[in-house]
Formats: sequence, C-alpha cells, structure tokens
Amino acid sequence: MAWVGHFDAIALEVDDETWSRRRREDASPELIKARKVAAGALLAVAIIQVVCGIAMIFLLPQIMGGPVPEEVMTVLIVTIVAVVVVFSLLAWWALYQPLPPAILGLVLYSVLFLIDLIAAGGQLPAIALMIRLGIIAMLIAGLQSAIKANSMS
Repeated sequence: MAWVGHFDAIALEVDDETWSRRRREDASPELIKARKVAAGALLAVAIIQVVCGIAMIFLLPQIMGGPVPEEVMTVLIVTIVAVVVVFSLLAWWALYQPLPPAILGLVLYSVLFLIDLIAAGGQLPAIALMIRLGIIAMLIAGLQSAIKANSMS
C-alpha cells in the first residue's frame, strides 16, 4: 500500500517501506514541525518568485516605457526560473534535513535581496521592500524552528 502525503500543492507518493526507512531515526515531533516550517518557508519563496516574476514580465514594458530588449527579458526569465528551481530543491531537502537548507535559503535570499537593492540604487518601491522583509522573516522562522529541533536531538 502506498502512502500519499500532501505538502501544499505538491503530492508525494512513497511506499510504506521507503517511508519507514527514511523517517525511522528522527520521528520527534519537533523535527517533524521543523521540517514543515523550513520547507514551507522555502517553498513559499519559490511560489512568490513565480507570481512576482510573471507580474514583472508583463509590467516591464510599462516600467521601461517601451519594448524590452530581448537580452533583458532572457536574463529576467532565466533568473526567475533559477531562483524557483533552487528554492524548490531547498524545500524538498528541508523535508529530510531542515537545518542546512534553512541556512542556505536565508543566506541566498539575503544576498539576492542585497543585489537587487544595489542594482536599484538603494531605491526599492515600498511594496517590494515589505514583501522581501516578510520573506526574510519567514525564512528566519524556518531557521529558528530547525535550530530548535536540532538542539533537541
């Protein structure tokens, strides 16, 4: 019989033996919670990137006041896809080991935020700043949960 679990919009199907083997050593409630919190925060970054990235693709011609050069659009799309893939993989990893991907996710997102801030000349719209600070707070919560679970084991 197969186990089917749902993590937001992602369904996982694993046979009972594989599930037991992967979860046998670390079934503490704190670790299970840390996995969910860290993975949820990392997956949220990927989802927010998709939504904001699509909005940016459609709004960029208006922001630039005309057609967007093909090179700029290519770099934008590649960047969006890369961030989505990286944070999705970190979320998947966090389902097994929450601490390393939580650390990497927070550091990576902070670096990306600083790059955006520098590229924008220190002038980001208030809504963009609020969204990014909210994401950082969410990633910090995931990291704190992973640290707490790690210290208890």
